[in-house]
Amino acid sequence: MGVLPTRVYGNSRYNDDTDAAALTAVPPYAYGGTAYDDSDIPLSEGAAALMQLVSDFGYGYDAEQNVFYTEIDAWQRRYGYCSLYDEGTAISGMILDCEPIYFIYNGQVYMIELWKGQYDLTAGCEVGIYRDSGRKLLGTEWFETVPDDELLDMSMSLYRGGEHLFTRAQRHWWLTGFKLGEFVKPKDLTLAVRIRFCNQTMADAFLDAIRAVGYAEDEAFTDGDVVSVYFTKSKQRQPLTRRSPWITVPTQWKNKLMCKSFQAIVGGEDKNVYEILAEAKENYPDVYDEAIKISRRMEPYTKRMGDMPGIEDLLSD
Repeated sequence: MGVLPTRVYGNSRYNDDTDAAALTAVPPYAYGGTAYDDSDIPLSEGAAALMQLVSDFGYGYDAEQNVFYTEIDAWQRRYGYCSLYDEGTAISGMILDCEPIYFIYNGQVYMIELWKGQYDLTAGCEVGIYRDSGRKLLGTEWFETVPDDELLDMSMSLYRGGEHLFTRAQRHWWLTGFKLGEFVKPKDLTLAVRIRFCNQTMADAFLDAIRAVGYAEDEAFTDGDVVSVYFTKSKQRQPLTRRSPWITVPTQWKNKLMCKSFQAIVGGEDKNVYEILAEAKENYPDVYDEAIKISRRMEPYTKRMGDMPGIEDLLSD
């Protein structure tokens, strides 16, 4: 597929050839073109308890990049997508830029959405693919997640100016990454995405749709059945809650304070969760032990996340 062209943002340059390599990587995830799996890392009791909670909520953890990500079988898959979800992000503590792209392929309406920004205590991004279900949620079109035979090979790299924050790649329906303790402003982020579609016809349909909302030739282009997109500034009107300074300003103030407090606790270093827990066990043993007890008491409830009622009762034709 070759190497993507070098891009210039401000006074910084980066070359995202890692995306081209990562797109061919195998699960669970990859970065820099190299598959990485930390499943054999011996965990302390505290780390094991935390990772169990993370897993129960539908997430995994990449210790090398200090990034949380969604599992392919996460319970959230049953809830699909609705534009009301985007309206709810800001009031839920997440200040994001979003870019939904609707297109038709083989008689079916699909939607691929890109997100980037501040997710409470993490900086992150998402790429999701959904298809029209023909049903509505509270009067709004509801899209179901694509089935396993329609998953797409995707890779994404998140940059702040010329600073590379992380890269994720996997065959997925909802590729995500959330870097712990990092504070960002959505407008300062660039999300470089590569998606391999099932064929060039589908790739061209998506390219036509993203061009229609305003992406230039150097922001979205194809290489056979692969589409590359550079998402820096949203081309479409953002959700009402996202546009309201009465919501975004205090929410970002809260997010920044959380990240500053977190960095003060960990000493301002980019430590992963395992390292943080090891230091907590050594320096604050009482707090560490109490945290383990709390996490153990939560397990009976978090393990039921996958048993939560579905959304079917709320849908209408």
